[in-house]
Amino acid sequence: MRLSVCIPMFFRDISPAEAVSHISALGFDAAEVWKLKDSDVPALSEALSRCEVELAAMCTDCFALTEPHRRQEYLEGLEAACRRAQLLRCKNLITQSGQDTGKPAKEQLSAMEETLTAALPILEAYGMRLLLEPLNRRIDHKDTFLSSSADAFDLLRRIGSPRICVLFDLYHQHITGENLADAVTQNLPYIGHMHLAGSRGRHEFWEGEVDYPALLRQFDAAGYTGLAGLEYSPLLPREESLARAKNLLL
Repeated sequence: MRLSVCIPMFFRDISPAEAVSHISALGFDAAEVWKLKDSDVPALSEALSRCEVELAAMCTDCFALTEPHRRQEYLEGLEAACRRAQLLRCKNLITQSGQDTGKPAKEQLSAMEETLTAALPILEAYGMRLLLEPLNRRIDHKDTFLSSSADAFDLLRRIGSPRICVLFDLYHQHITGENLADAVTQNLPYIGHMHLAGSRGRHEFWEGEVDYPALLRQFDAAGYTGLAGLEYSPLLPREESLARAKNLLL
């Protein structure tokens, strides 16, 4: 399984372009970012080409899927992110549900479905794939709406387009209390990307409760062909932490 390095978690003190050089030197060929400014794009594009590193994923400009009155804002932000992603040869955009509005869950899921369906022509036009990421509400994202991967998978089944997949964050779904092995292996066609981190403070994954090497081997055997993103905040020096992660998982 290929690994990608989440630049904002490991390289907050330098530019994304500089981070790509470090990532390549450590033997990784994929990276990801969150939200980018237009000013970051030219230097990052040059660094990705020079270092032969793939930008595996980046975030959309707006997370507001649960708010119908912000649908146009979301779609405009999505198209802006698509244009930016094209310049970086990135094919995957990460989105989240946005906040829990307090309305019934069925109503918020319906709003998400309508906005995601409206996003399909944009994704088709740019050849992009949207990755919908559930987040845990217990520790990190108490105001978010979508926390259940089951709800995300049900939503994607209703939409029925390969342009929208789930970003299955193993850390978040472990905190939520899901059976990680079953949730992934039973829904492989709907999973486009993964994230991992240690369950103790979102630091090094080998210090937590989840046996990530065993899980990733199981997912490989089941036929998962996507990437696993290292999205944790290291306690060790970042070069040492990434080198150890690579040795443990590959």
